[in-house]
Amino acid sequence: MYKTLRWIRVGVALVTLLLFILAFTFVGRSIAGIYTITRFQFIPALISFLSGGAFVFIFFLILTLLFGRVYCSFFCPLGIMQDGVSKVASWFKSKKGRRYKYAKPHTALRVSVCILSFGVLAIFGARYFAWIDPYSNFGKIVTQLVDPLFIGVNNLLSNLFPASVFHRGPSALVWGSFAFGAAFCLLVVVMSAFRGRLYCNTICPVGTLLGYISKISLFKLAIDKKECIKCNACVNVCKSQCIDPSTGEVDESRCVVCLNCTTVCKKHGLKFVRRAKIGEDAENKEPLMKGRREAIGAVAGLGAVMVARGLQSNKAGDPEREISGIIPPGGVSLEHLKANCTACQACVEACPNRIISPAFGEYGVHNLMLPTIHYKRQFCGFNCNVCSNVCPNGALKPLTVEAKRKVQVGRVEFIAKNCIVFKHKTDCGACDEHCPTKAITMKEWKGKPGLYFPTVNPDMCIGCGGCEYVCPESPKAMVVRPLAVHGEAIPPKQDKQEKKVVDDFGF
Repeated sequence: MYKTLRWIRVGVALVTLLLFILAFTFVGRSIAGIYTITRFQFIPALISFLSGGAFVFIFFLILTLLFGRVYCSFFCPLGIMQDGVSKVASWFKSKKGRRYKYAKPHTALRVSVCILSFGVLAIFGARYFAWIDPYSNFGKIVTQLVDPLFIGVNNLLSNLFPASVFHRGPSALVWGSFAFGAAFCLLVVVMSAFRGRLYCNTICPVGTLLGYISKISLFKLAIDKKECIKCNACVNVCKSQCIDPSTGEVDESRCVVCLNCTTVCKKHGLKFVRRAKIGEDAENKEPLMKGRREAIGAVAGLGAVMVARGLQSNKAGDPEREISGIIPPGGVSLEHLKANCTACQACVEACPNRIISPAFGEYGVHNLMLPTIHYKRQFCGFNCNVCSNVCPNGALKPLTVEAKRKVQVGRVEFIAKNCIVFKHKTDCGACDEHCPTKAITMKEWKGKPGLYFPTVNPDMCIGCGGCEYVCPESPKAMVVRPLAVHGEAIPPKQDKQEKKVVDDFGF
């Protein structure tokens, strides 16, 4: 039975990893519903608990209370990535080098990092937690390292088969975000290549939190000491290094329920049992009570974080604050973005026009890698609402196309001295032609009959950047100034249509 369960676990893990890779690369953009998978993560579900993530969060919590840290082996893409790295690394090791050994828990480090991380999430919002969140950092790794590789291979095939493979534009490279993704990837790869799930059981705050909640799970993996012959087969395959051969105990706070140990035990001495049936707990109440206290403390801390998150969600931004980056539609305000965004870069990858990139100073030095918009390469499609509907945290609130058309992410400023009409006394009008809200109109220049120059109504502007992108001058005559708090643009006046009677064919 346990072999079957293990293969099911491996199958689910591989599908999960594949779906997440597709979601964070251009390959998945054409797959309907692919971004739904990003919502099935613990931290996004926790952050969006009050705005639609309750079901996923409760599901993971119940799963942990039933079976322990199942999430880490079945659903966490970074954890699954570590298992893959460990497997590949084992191919280059001797038979002895492949064996794991029991390691004492790094309790002080684990608890300190966990308390600090969730404390920061509760007090300052998600912007700092983004540096350590496993899901978000996996997104950065794939977006910054894997997607450019996929695009390179795609374009190589496009050169060979131009009629069947579509050429893709390169990703917007932000060196700071790339460096962070590469450094984090290197850290995780080195740790998992030599010590299995060491990252999960020392640094990852989600693993630590779920580990302590696991101490009151209904079922747990335990060693039947009557059957155990001390062969250490289970110890040798435990990538969490949590099976103590001297005591015959499994440290459930570090066990990720990979089920490797259950399949190598020839005596079938490792099995899932109900906690009430564990003989050691019945004989010695102190370990059981200590585990319960730790679990209750973890749940209480989680509850405190959720209460603080609820209070943060009501914060209003400062509309007068100056920023140089444009907050994507649905971002509401810089305060909302800071409180909810973990910089997973799902919106960066999903944007069809590639105008969203990780911020590196646009919102200040304290808000690195949050999503921001630039109009150097394209502009925001009037009928596009993709970015707001892929965010798993609610940092970008979902918008319908109709609602998105009214969201004012910025206001256009016309710099007349840069305009081609005034500089070269010649016609242009490109900005007027590309304005979808009629915020720009052309007015005849007095004294220059037949020559028209643009006039703007910033209240009708949604900040889509169409005018800025198409302006042929450098520096630009049309510049979108970002808003720290999004507004609502005034809709254009509809021209009255008069019904006319047309004779014959209307010629």
